[in-house]
Amino acid sequence: MPTPIPSDLSRPAKDESNQKSREFWLRIQQEFGFKDILTAMSKSALIFVGWPEDQGDQVEMRSSRGSGAHHSAWGTNENFGKVFHASINLSDLEFGEVAVQALDRCQPNYA
Repeated sequence: MPTPIPSDLSRPAKDESNQKSREFWLRIQQEFGFKDILTAMSKSALIFVGWPEDQGDQVEMRSSRGSGAHHSAWGTNENFGKVFHASINLSDLEFGEVAVQALDRCQPNYA
């Protein structure tokens, strides 16, 4: 089992990460007019991304479904139209377009 990073070394990074996360969600809350940060955070969609070794340059993106405070994958019998593939060699814009398609097929927490 790997040795954990001592907390005196990891704490500053965690604190900085938490601060940046709060700043991000505050911007989302303000930009989109949510009543508070928790409401903004509950309005989310998520995709699971993997790069299976046997798929060459193809990255797999699976749309998720939200339920309460978490996201889960769809059952294999519900995956039709919710699994996307894109070459890692695409431009950032082209790769992002595929990611947006996958996000569009999500069932967010608020749906």
